[in-house]
Amino acid sequence: MNIQEWRRETAGQCYLMAFMTLEALESQPRTRQVKRFYLCHGIFTQVKPPHLQCGHGWVEMEFRDGRVLVLDHNAPGRPISQDFYYREGKIDKNIVKRYRLSQAKIMSERYDSYGPWDEVISAAAHAED
Repeated sequence: MNIQEWRRETAGQCYLMAFMTLEALESQPRTRQVKRFYLCHGIFTQVKPPHLQCGHGWVEMEFRDGRVLVLDHNAPGRPISQDFYYREGKIDKNIVKRYRLSQAKIMSERYDSYGPWDEVISAAAHAED
């Protein structure tokens, strides 16, 4: 499967893909530089017109030196700096919700979904429904 086919296959499943990525990362031995992983839910603005705001899920990897990299299923295998990711997606840090794996498991069971679980992000995620 090439990257375009994979993106089509996983389109609209960002919350599930992020949850699965977090589970996979937490099941592996961690390097000393990595402090923790977070499942993140937030709102981004599409780059192309009509510049819709959409709910989205991704994983953040926090390092002991303060750096944070983003792992997004739309850019597989390519960690992205958090600053660049937020700037390009016009993501408001104040709206982003971060969950550790234990918290994410509780929320997914409570809501019977992989996200979003916050009302503001959920409204953006379902704006086109």
